[in-house]
Amino acid sequence: MAAEALRPLPDAGRLEYGERAGPYDVGALVVGTLLSTERRTAEVRLAAAARATGLRVRDLFAVEAGHAPIDPWHAAALLDVYGTDDAERCAVPALAHRVAAAGERLDVLPDLYAGWLRRLHLMLWQADRVRATATTWVPFGLRTHRYGAAAALDYSGLTADDHRLLTTPVVPARLADQQWTVLLAGHVFARAAAVPGLDEQLEHLLALSGRGVDLRLVAEYDLPGVDIFELTLPGPGAETLIAEVTDRGVLYRAGPHGGAEALTRQLDHALRNAPPAAAAREHLRLHRAALASAAQAAAQAESA
Repeated sequence: MAAEALRPLPDAGRLEYGERAGPYDVGALVVGTLLSTERRTAEVRLAAAARATGLRVRDLFAVEAGHAPIDPWHAAALLDVYGTDDAERCAVPALAHRVAAAGERLDVLPDLYAGWLRRLHLMLWQADRVRATATTWVPFGLRTHRYGAAAALDYSGLTADDHRLLTTPVVPARLADQQWTVLLAGHVFARAAAVPGLDEQLEHLLALSGRGVDLRLVAEYDLPGVDIFELTLPGPGAETLIAEVTDRGVLYRAGPHGGAEALTRQLDHALRNAPPAAAAREHLRLHRAALASAAQAAAQAESA
């Protein structure tokens, strides 16, 4: 795509492309983080990407930092340079268009486009710190294969790649580097043997809790009514992004507006009131022992 053909949307509102939007503009933050991750994955240098798309290096730097919006044509051109697949070349410019068309800071940015799960995983992987809550299932990224396959039935419109992401845990070394804190409602494991692969899932969580992941079991009323990830992104500003996971997409919030501050306070409160990690590990061990006893009793009954 020729640089001359890349023009901003008309009537985009108050924010001009390249203008600093501030550290808490959720739209610019999400789009910039996605573009940065795609560039790094493709091993393309910032200057080379700017030169190939007719952007100034300082403007692309501001975009990737979440400090400025980008027009959808430039977003699409960057993804072409990075060799991104077709789904992303549609979804990311569409998100950029939504941000640009708003013409002001967005309180919430919904990503309901195909591939939302991959994009959330990219940001999850890039974060320096992750705090996750779960009231129904163990958060994805921590799910083992069979347990994750059972949890995936709660989502709609998933692709084969989505299923792979939902059923493949993040490697423990990366989790430890990121300072994960996981707040689980105690009744997540109440369904016991009714969930396939729960025994393996419990083993995995116990292993993670011994390798630096801060795992807590808390009262359901102390958690938000939805499953969320709070991501602290790298950079001097240490911007915080909150991702609310739904059955068909994700809603992003950032900064002290759009409900993000209230959610962060709720996480802080839940963590202060949570029993220590040792209590959570003991709870998991008891569930694991109960599952083993039930399996043994079932095997004996079958052989009798």
